[in-house]
Amino acid sequence: MRGPLSQPPLVFVPASTTKAAGGESSFLHGHGRFRELASWRERVLASLERAMRGTVAAREAVLKLKGDDLAEATQKDLGIRSAGLTMPAVERYRGVVYQHLDWSTLPESARRRLQDHIVIVDGLYGLVAPADEIPDYRLGIDATLPDLGKLSDFWREALAPALGPLRARRAIWDLLPDSHRKALPKDLGVDLRIEFLDVVDGEPQKAGALAKPATGKLLRHLAMDGFTRDVLETFGADGYTLDRERSGPTEVVYSKPVLRPPPPPTKAKAVAKKAGPKPAPASKPAKATKKAAKPRRSPAKPQKEAAKRPARKAAKKPKAAA
Repeated sequence: MRGPLSQPPLVFVPASTTKAAGGESSFLHGHGRFRELASWRERVLASLERAMRGTVAAREAVLKLKGDDLAEATQKDLGIRSAGLTMPAVERYRGVVYQHLDWSTLPESARRRLQDHIVIVDGLYGLVAPADEIPDYRLGIDATLPDLGKLSDFWREALAPALGPLRARRAIWDLLPDSHRKALPKDLGVDLRIEFLDVVDGEPQKAGALAKPATGKLLRHLAMDGFTRDVLETFGADGYTLDRERSGPTEVVYSKPVLRPPPPPTKAKAVAKKAGPKPAPASKPAKATKKAAKPRRSPAKPQKEAAKRPARKAAKKPKAAA
């Protein structure tokens, strides 16, 4: 029975936007594992060069960059032919996946396994093997060139004849994000899809870019120990482990539990937090009374009062005796 366990796999992985500069070899279209794509590559490069000679707005639309980044990428793309410098794709790509694959530290046997099993989906080249020589450039698989349209659609048509003979004798493993997956022929068929999930409070979500380090480590694991289903199922890294409940005959799922982040603060709370704690309210002054308090009468001196009383009695004469 044909399937992922009965044939050696081709594992499709994405190219990296971030690339190392420099190189040594001469740039050639018709070299490497998929040299039958040379004429298609020339069409993409010619269209890219025309776009890079266009207006700033047109270049921004193609490269999705602005300012100094756009100027640097434009110069790089216009210099592909004249610079003529290449290096192996697996060394040229410097994104997170390839950093964690860490090609430079792999033994020769692991490098040979990668070269035999890995196929990289690339914006300029269509398909490349890890050791294929490529130039330094900027062009994503989801870019749209004015006279070619979206590159994922363009390459879908071109890759069918290149992958046909391989498909007859190799299983297909898919380790691609959606943007690169769209470049594969629709009738190619996938024997095994590999996914990373974050399970947030019991709800599975695609990990996406958060799983890039683990993806690179998975490729290294396969290169070291072999491209088999058994080796796949022993992998674990960065909190991801095999999820047997969600895996099946045509899918291997790695998952890890993730706590849901707290909800963002409301606007009023955010403003209050930025402003700092409220100062304590000042104590209010006592209210003035409407009528002033009457001063108390000071008591009369006892000596003065006593002197007045005898004087009044003395003024009254007693009656004479009969």
